[in-house]
Amino acid sequence: MFKNTNRSRVQRLNVKWASKAPAFVQAVNQSSSPLRDIYQFGVYTGGSMRSIKHQIPIFHHMWGFDSFQGLPAEAGGLKIAGKHWLPGAFSSSDELGSTVEKTVASVSEYVGDPDRVSFIAGFFNESLPKLNLSLFRPALLVDFDVDLYISTLDSMTWMVENKLIQAGTYVRYDDWKGDPAWGQTKADDEVTKRFKIVWDTTNAPFEGRHGKGALRRVVSVGGIAA
Repeated sequence: MFKNTNRSRVQRLNVKWASKAPAFVQAVNQSSSPLRDIYQFGVYTGGSMRSIKHQIPIFHHMWGFDSFQGLPAEAGGLKIAGKHWLPGAFSSSDELGSTVEKTVASVSEYVGDPDRVSFIAGFFNESLPKLNLSLFRPALLVDFDVDLYISTLDSMTWMVENKLIQAGTYVRYDDWKGDPAWGQTKADDEVTKRFKIVWDTTNAPFEGRHGKGALRRVVSVGGIAA
């Protein structure tokens, strides 16, 4: 399936998911339900999805969203972390030396549990509007590992507009700079204000693979609480 070098890289990422935030994993498990879904935006080669599945085993279905072709272009005028975040970066198809279709099949095989785990390929602004919403249930956990403002904004807006992020949903950001002028923080700030989301506490920081991350739980959306 994966080359040996790629397999070892995936396994290293597998170990790292939320490893420095055991209280967060425990809290999600305490709220876990076979009636709620898990969502990950930014799958790459599937290591963190596999880890989530093992650390949070009780859920209805897990969904992985990725272009499998790398990052899109960031919104105009916004900062990026470096040249490694340019369009096409983090392409799992390039990493595995395969087509998108074969890459999705390989990642699916690696993550396992195909009856409960599915993948949606495509850039979010193109793939999300086409989806059959009846397939999806409210989120137990949403893992945003998409690096950019534009990707976070597209995916988070879709989740909230379609009532998939609700009171009780846990949210994890992997690239949280703590600066509302750019990146995931900017997207979160805009969506929070637009949909009147109330979070349970201030951001719980952790060390992500690219710097600071944040862990949050939704108290209410638009005035609707649990």
